[in-house]
Amino acid sequence: TRLATSLKNVGAGFATSDVENFITKMALATGVSDNQLRPALIGLINTTQDYQYSQKLLTTAMNVSAGSGKDLTEVTAALQKAYLGNFTALGRMGAGITKATLASGDFNKILDQLNTRYAGQAEAAANTMAGSMNKVSVATQDAKESIGFGLMDALRILATDGTGNVDQFTASIERAGTRAGDLFRGLATQIKNVDWSKLAEYEAVDTTTGVQELSCTAAGGCEI
Repeated sequence: TRLATSLKNVGAGFATSDVENFITKMALATGVSDNQLRPALIGLINTTQDYQYSQKLLTTAMNVSAGSGKDLTEVTAALQKAYLGNFTALGRMGAGITKATLASGDFNKILDQLNTRYAGQAEAAANTMAGSMNKVSVATQDAKESIGFGLMDALRILATDGTGNVDQFTASIERAGTRAGDLFRGLATQIKNVDWSKLAEYEAVDTTTGVQELSCTAAGGCEI
């Protein structure tokens, strides 16, 4: 995954599982989907080269986003630029940072001011009715993904010896679909070629009730 690659690139590949758990817990706690959190964290990691510091910045960004109404992507992008010394985007965002603090060019001071102003905003937003619904939605989506991954693994094991790659797996599915299609076409052809008018002739050989009823119906009359 992109997250695993970013962590590996900064020498923190060992922390992939812990970081994934961090994202999952944050998503469930705040109602913000991991599809939003993961790219935001990846961007911060790529910028700071420090995954633990990036997690702290993401927490700040979540609070600022919830408290200011700004999109999480916009907030994290502004923080990334500010970390690199460009404070323009952060100033234009209207996050309540004083001009003096921005002018100081001190990222830590700016961060302190943001953390003070927006502390607890993400949690507060998560506890509203809308936030609660979002948390349910995130939990449901996670469950669907877990079931989906499990199903795909099960199908891959059944389709191969359990070690096949994705290409082998998809090829097996395609072959199964082709064979099923051929089967249905063959059945349709055979059924179409049946001379239903001669069903009554089978009465002489098969006198079961089912055949007699079928022959009466198919022939348009009944000789029984």
